[in-house]
Amino acid sequence: MSNYAPPSRRVASLILMWVALLSAFSSYANDSRLHQTHIVRVAVPDQTERQRAIALRAAFEQVLIKMAGQTDAFEGSEWRRIFRSGDDYLTAYQFDAEQGQLYYVATFDIVKVQELLRREGVAVWDARRPDSILWLSVYAPNDPESFVLSEGLKPSLTETIDTVAEQRGIALALPLMDIEDSLTVSPYDIAGRFMGPIVQASTRYNLTHIIAARVKRSKDYDVEELQARLESLKQADAQGELDGADTITSSEIADDLIKPNETMVADAASPLFSFDEFSNMLARLQPFQLDYTFVIDGQRLSGALGGETLEQVVAELVHRYADSLSRKYAIHHDRSQAAIEPTTLVVSNLTSMRSFTEVSQFLNTLSLVESATLHSIQGQQGSFEIRLFADRSRLIEALLLDGRLLPKLDAFGNVIDDAEFVWRP
Repeated sequence: MSNYAPPSRRVASLILMWVALLSAFSSYANDSRLHQTHIVRVAVPDQTERQRAIALRAAFEQVLIKMAGQTDAFEGSEWRRIFRSGDDYLTAYQFDAEQGQLYYVATFDIVKVQELLRREGVAVWDARRPDSILWLSVYAPNDPESFVLSEGLKPSLTETIDTVAEQRGIALALPLMDIEDSLTVSPYDIAGRFMGPIVQASTRYNLTHIIAARVKRSKDYDVEELQARLESLKQADAQGELDGADTITSSEIADDLIKPNETMVADAASPLFSFDEFSNMLARLQPFQLDYTFVIDGQRLSGALGGETLEQVVAELVHRYADSLSRKYAIHHDRSQAAIEPTTLVVSNLTSMRSFTEVSQFLNTLSLVESATLHSIQGQQGSFEIRLFADRSRLIEALLLDGRLLPKLDAFGNVIDDAEFVWRP
């Protein structure tokens, strides 16, 4: 049989191959976006001075969380005092009405807030953040009420996701779950969190940061019994009735956690449960339980949580994901001279003096850059001296995420040479 292909078909094949390579090369640029991390809005009942003051404090606390990326970095009396100083960082505010709800919209000075976070030893997360996709299976696939969340489905649930994502400064897409998606990934794949098909289906959306999650529900949940049991344990601990600070043995709680037709092996040598671990076990008995797997920069992180409503567990899922993203990408700053690392970037494709200025300005907007200055020019190439609050590898991560200033990559988007960067405004 002849292997001859008409010229038009060979040209089409070459075009498709080139598009595939270009897509892989440019995926970083499409996999992230800039977020207005210094702007927040808070729902308010009216525009009175009292409500404005309450909203300002709430907005300032929210902008700190949004720009740092962590919910647990602002504890203690010192932060309660700082939360009351929002006026010192506020640049503008207004009231907006949307679908009958009034909002206080606050804009803060991004540089001053970043300086505050650095001064207090809190990490700063750049406004350029990765886009992600959420594959969510609700209930078992054979449940008549089950569904896979997609664009346009369950508006109340998608509104919850959008609201929390906006508060945390991240972008979460939902799949279409059309014929093309169904040929790649099934509801059983999503419910089982089989990541092979899920990762493959995500390539259609040009997204590599992924949440795969499933929600289950307990029909025999007794909230009063569980809350009473946890409260009794806390009281016993406060009165010193538990041996070993804040722990209880597995045999003590076995009767509370096992159904009549189940068994559990426990003896005096069984490990102790901390209250955090016990709370996690209680989460498994909440009306709704959610199991998740995050894919962040190729790494996988799995966990579980529980709650009293579907919206509650999904909102907590988005919060946990934002926390995980910030732990990966936020930068802790040490302003001591010994901690500032110098490095040099050689950048090509600078076709005008404006290009040199744009690169310098861009580098100086990165929160991990202490300063960036143009050192020398040779033709369309410039050498920039940069002082970093982190090592060079973190700078390259930030540049890959942004996509405008890239090192040499292979067809799969992997760095093969970071000696020279190309400016693609």
